Formats: sequence, C-alpha cells, structure tokens
Amino acid sequence: MPRPTLLLLRHATCSAPAGTCLGQRDMPLDEPGRRAARALAGRWALSLHGPLHGPLHGPLPEPERQLLSQPLPQRVYCSDLLRARQTLAPLLDAPLLGAQPLNVCYDARLRELSFGAWEGRSWDALHREQEAALAHWGQHWLHTAPPGGESGLALFGRVADWHAEWLAAGAPPALVVAHAGSLRALACLLNGLGPERLFDTSPAHCAPWQAPAGPFDKAPGGN
Repeated sequence: MPRPTLLLLRHATCSAPAGTCLGQRDMPLDEPGRRAARALAGRWALSLHGPLHGPLHGPLPEPERQLLSQPLPQRVYCSDLLRARQTLAPLLDAPLLGAQPLNVCYDARLRELSFGAWEGRSWDALHREQEAALAHWGQHWLHTAPPGGESGLALFGRVADWHAEWLAAGAPPALVVAHAGSLRALACLLNGLGPERLFDTSPAHCAPWQAPAGPFDKAPGGN
C-alpha cells in the first residue's frame, strides 16, 4: 500500500542577517523572499490558467511543472511563525483554488527547532564565545538541546504528533508550509524513517516538493 503524500514548502528567505541562528525567532520575509513567494504564486496560477511558461516567468522547472499542474490542495497546514504565514499569503490571494472553500490551519507544532538562548545570535559569535557547548550540541543534537531550547528528538516528537493527527483524519491531500527542521522531520515520517535521518535532506527556500516522492535522497537541496 503506498504511503500517503504531502506537498511541502519551506518558507521564503527572511530578514534575519546571514549567519544568524534563527530558530523560532519571529522574523518577516525580506524583499527577495516576498518576491519569491509572489513568483511562486504566479507560476502556480499560470500553470493552471494559462501556458506552462510565459515572458515573465519562463519555463517551469521540474519537478515544479508536475506539482503546479494541480490545484492548491483544499487543506493547508502552516507554521504560525510570520515567515511561513507570509510565504503562504500570496498563494491564498492567487486564483489557485477550486470551488470548495480552503481550510487553513496554523499550527505551532510545525515551527522550526527552538535554539533557546542562541536565537538571534550570529553563529560566528557563538563559535567564538561558546565553542565547547556548540561543539557538544553539534555532536549530540538528537538528544541535546541548546540552552533553553529543544533537542532534535523533541522537534521530531511534536512533528510526529502532528503527523499522527493528520493520519487519523484520513491523511487528506494538503500543503504544509513550514521550516527546514520541521519539514525534515515530516519527510522522515512520510518515508518511514527515524529522527536520526533528519539531516538527510535540506529543503530549499520557497521550492515545493512532494514527500514521499521516491528515494529519500532525491529531495531538493538548498541552504
């Protein structure tokens, strides 16, 4: 029996300076991120209501062509953090919907990993000031949390709770807009893998993919 699938989307880039430990710190999209979110909505609308390419958009890349040739799922689950909600907003404004009303649920279980006291700090500063603690966390991230934060296992547990609830509801087709950490956990769950495989993939910003979609190592890469 095939595993249920979800359409997954990592938020677009946000206004935190490069190299910042972001976690659950609530930051808006930056201007390139807002443009990327609008462009994704435009490509999706174009694929449904016009040719699959145009002078402003160019040819749709694969696998985006196949994913965006179908309407936006009638259920959308989104992290409640601002960067995820702002990524979703242009999709809700675009002519992507069918006749049925859209069911959108904002859920804190889909948030990024909490880095606690490290959030908002630059990774370079943390390396200088807390080298030993950072190295220990890097080697034991699955069971060890940053100061005041959560471990990889805790992240996996709350996403697994969301996943179990979705399965119990009949695994309806849905779009999930979230973060690298929570989407990694969800991809593991959809592929029947454990939390130790969290870093087997790194989803790119604002690039939808379907999971599971074949071999786990074929998920899109990114920063």
